[in-house]
Amino acid sequence: MPTTAQLEPNPFWNFSLALWESKQSQTIFLKIQDELNIDIVSLLFGLWCTKQSYVLNGQEDTIAAIRAQWHARLVVPIRRVRNKVGSHIEETHVRKKLLEAELLAEQLQHTALYKLSCNLKAYENKDDMLLFQNIVAATGKQMNEHILSDLRKILA
Repeated sequence: MPTTAQLEPNPFWNFSLALWESKQSQTIFLKIQDELNIDIVSLLFGLWCTKQSYVLNGQEDTIAAIRAQWHARLVVPIRRVRNKVGSHIEETHVRKKLLEAELLAEQLQHTALYKLSCNLKAYENKDDMLLFQNIVAATGKQMNEHILSDLRKILA
């Protein structure tokens, strides 16, 4: 099984890592994940596509299938188990390995979404509607204005 170091990075993965370095972005993403039950990788994909001026309309089913394959089938169950592992010293190694598996599944989801993006067309005008449409297409959920405002700040 490849490790995250063995997988070839792509621009979407690099974009996500760069955003994740910001504590402010982490706080916003984790709040969205916890409160709205949204897959952050899908959300990041919507943001990245917006930054690239890619249009996701018409790709909802493909994105949902990728999300089901990686996030629902692997990431969520691994995360549940990892969160159940205690903090005893003898359990920390197991917890670390579960986190590595979770990150690997997320990187594979990134790779699948990036491959999809290679066939997308760019939108000529970057506007706020593209952000809204891409977030809905990528996550399958609508965001309120407060969350969209936070996401605009992250992209700025």
